[in-house]
Formats: sequence, C-alpha cells, structure tokens
Amino acid sequence: MKAGRATVLTGALVLCATVFPAIVSGGSDGDATQAVALTGVLKTKTEFGPPGFGETPKRDSKVRIFVLKLQEPRTVKELALPDGPKPGEVFSEVQLRCDSSAFPQCETLLKKSVGQRITVSGKTDGQTYPTDYLPVILHVRRVTNQ
Repeated sequence: MKAGRATVLTGALVLCATVFPAIVSGGSDGDATQAVALTGVLKTKTEFGPPGFGETPKRDSKVRIFVLKLQEPRTVKELALPDGPKPGEVFSEVQLRCDSSAFPQCETLLKKSVGQRITVSGKTDGQTYPTDYLPVILHVRRVTNQ
C-alpha cells in the first residue's frame, strides 16, 4: 500500500510541475501579452519594503528597485499592457523586474548599467504585488547597452 501511495504522489507532483508553469506564465500560444523593447536611462530608486511598506518607516526594510526612465513616454497600447491602467495613460518610467530562473545574469547586468542608456526587452504588466512600486512593470528577458 505504501508503494501505491508514493506512486500516486509522485504522479501528482509531476503533473503539477508540468501544468503549473504554463498557468503561471500565461501559456505560450494563448498569451495576449507581446514582448516590447524599451530604451532609456537606467536608475535605481530606494523604496520602503516589508513589513509595512512605508506605514512603519522605522521597522520597514528598504528595497532597491531598477527604474528605466524612458527615452520617449509610451502609451498603454505601446507598452502592450494586458490590462490595468487607463487606455490613454502615458508613462515615462517603468520598473524593471528580474526573474533569476529565466535570465540569471539580469540583476548583474542591470547593476553594471545604472546611469547608462540601455535597451531592455520583455513582457509588461501592471502593478500586481506590494513590491511593484510603479504602475508599469517590465519582466526583463534581455538587456543591451547603447
């Protein structure tokens, strides 16, 4: 009986590991979000983090984020945002987010590029998490120095 349970559990874990990433990433064929390339000057910004995100400044951690000051302001449509901000809204800054499993050298490249003009590409999203400090988030897939 123990072997039977282990086999079922292993099968369930394999199934979850196979299906779950497709759900998280939005799938590949049905994903309406298109990759965009944005050019601008990279800067860092310090924000309050957990536990209170600025509500309790003496106890809150400080979080350093990467911000791309866009060369030209972009509309919601130009940023290929799936939903969120108003359609006519224009943005001049985008928060950059690195996914270490998909692009391990992202953070290192961005740290070396602070103050420089760069082009980044990836998929955009609106604010979703407490650590999304700007209305537009770019999940970085590529960094090119200008």
